[in-house]
Amino acid sequence: MGVQENSVKTKWSSGGESRRGGGGLTLASTGNKTCPLDVVQEQNEVSNGLTLMFSPVNPKKGVIRVSTDHNIEFSAATICVQSTVWKLEYDESSGQWFFTTGWVEGNLGRGTLSNQFKIEKYEDDNNLVFCPTV
Repeated sequence: MGVQENSVKTKWSSGGESRRGGGGLTLASTGNKTCPLDVVQEQNEVSNGLTLMFSPVNPKKGVIRVSTDHNIEFSAATICVQSTVWKLEYDESSGQWFFTTGWVEGNLGRGTLSNQFKIEKYEDDNNLVFCPTV
């Protein structure tokens, strides 16, 4: 699943092999706000996007496993003074869920459920899902 950075973080290109209407994942300001930056898909299919880092929410496990909780963050610097750790938020005005950044890595518990994601195998692909174990 990518290049092993150390025993508890793995880097992975967000571009993937299967392109369906766009490129990899990147950071961008959306709506009328500058920060925090949201997770968006590159419009150009040949753009690989930014490198992602997966960290197990429980670092004692020591490896990145399918069907376990992980934090996801971009391996990138931004103009915003914030982390690039992903979290799921709900937009009341549009009635839609979206991925944004600025959360804290780790800190397993009910207060941090919005930033725990899993990698699940589906047919020949790996899918990111939001379904915390806690």
